[in-house]
Amino acid sequence: MLKDLILFEFIKIKNSKILFIIFFFNIFSVLIGSVIYLSNLEFLKNENQLSLVLWGQCSLYSSQIFLPVLIGILCSISWQMEEKNKNWQRMKTIPISDLNFVFSKFVNIQVFNLISSTIYYLLFVLSVILLKVPNTPFLLFFIWCVYGWLGTFPITALQLLLAIKFKNFTTPIICSASLAIIGLSTLFFGKIIFTIFPYTQINIGIRSRVLDNFKPSEFIIFIIVISFYSFIGLFYSSKILKKRE
Repeated sequence: MLKDLILFEFIKIKNSKILFIIFFFNIFSVLIGSVIYLSNLEFLKNENQLSLVLWGQCSLYSSQIFLPVLIGILCSISWQMEEKNKNWQRMKTIPISDLNFVFSKFVNIQVFNLISSTIYYLLFVLSVILLKVPNTPFLLFFIWCVYGWLGTFPITALQLLLAIKFKNFTTPIICSASLAIIGLSTLFFGKIIFTIFPYTQINIGIRSRVLDNFKPSEFIIFIIVISFYSFIGLFYSSKILKKRE
C-alpha cells in the first residue's frame, strides 16, 4: 500500500512545473558561482585548488539559500494538491496511517531532491569542462553531492510540517527563505549553532564552507542531526494531519 501511495504521489506531482523550477534554480546557482570564480581567477595561483574554489562558489549559495527555498516550493506544491478540493480528506478514507501518507510525500520530494542534486552535479561538471579547470576530483565532489542530498532530509520534513500547518502556498516558502537566511547568519554565532541548525545541513553535507572531507565525529553528528529533525518533522506533520477535519 505504501509503495502504491508513493507511486501515486509521483504521478500527481510530475505534471507540475517542478522539473522546470529545479533546472532554473540549479542553472542559476552554478552560473553565479562560475561568474564569481572567473572574477577572482587572476588572484588564484594554486592550480590544485581551482576546482575546490569553483565548487565552493557554486555550492555556497545553492546549499544555503536556493535549495532550502526550492524545497519549500516543492513541499508547498505537493501539499497544495491535497488542499485543493480537500483531497487530503479523501485520503483519510484509504486504510493507511497519516504518518505513511506524510512519509509518501516525503519520499516523493526526496526523489526530486535527488534529481536536483544530479542536475547540479552535471552542471558543475559542465562548468569545469567549459572553464578548463585542472585537477578536478570528480568522485570527491560526487560524494559531497550525495552528502548534500542527505542534508535535504530535515528541511523537507520540516517544510512539509509547515505546509500542512499553514495550509497555503506562500507562507511555508517565506519561512524556508527566512530560515535559510538565519542559517547563513549562524556562521557569525559560532560553529555549534551552525552545526545543529536544520537549514544548514545541506551546506554541511556538500562541504561548501570547509571544502574538506568529514572527520568521523563530524559525520556522526551530521547523521544524528538530520535524523532528529527528519523524525520531528514527519512525526508532528502526521499529528497535525490527524487532528484536522
